[in-house]
Amino acid sequence: GSTLLLQSRRAHTMNRFFESIPTVTRTYLLLAGLTTALVSLDLASPYSLYFNPAAVVAKNEWWRLVTTFWYFDTFSLNWVFHMHFLTIVLELVGAQPSLMARL
Repeated sequence: GSTLLLQSRRAHTMNRFFESIPTVTRTYLLLAGLTTALVSLDLASPYSLYFNPAAVVAKNEWWRLVTTFWYFDTFSLNWVFHMHFLTIVLELVGAQPSLMARL
């Protein structure tokens, strides 16, 4: 009874926290987490994700244009810090008024 209620409260709190993150930041973090999970589970290789202009053009590996920005490292404390600072930077960028608004 009480364990189920506690789990429900935790899930609701996590859901509220997740929804409070701006959409662009949330999407970027999800893509980074998914890419890291794919590499950690050996479903993708980091060598197939990095930007390689020759592979993009010659082999039509167009995903390399974006996956290079999504993969940081395997799951580790280093990865957690990358995601934390990425969240801070994206929130700061999102909070800045555009240059057009200043004109």
